[in-house]
Amino acid sequence: MGNKEPYKKMVEIKIPKGIDNGQQVRFENMLDNNAPLIVDFRILPNLRFERRNADLYCNQPVSVLDLIAGG
Repeated sequence: MGNKEPYKKMVEIKIPKGIDNGQQVRFENMLDNNAPLIVDFRILPNLRFERRNADLYCNQPVSVLDLIAGG
């Protein structure tokens, strides 16, 4: 069998809101031969944000002055 180079193409996709770890999304007609592009999503932990279901949380210190002034 001959050595085949991997297929490479730059595509832009819109990630659906609330996508979860291990989910798979099929994007139709994304490749040159109108084949679907299937993407498996892997969500990695983040030190700044915490995910609870489809919501993101972030603890951020805010000064009283910022709270009053709306900064």
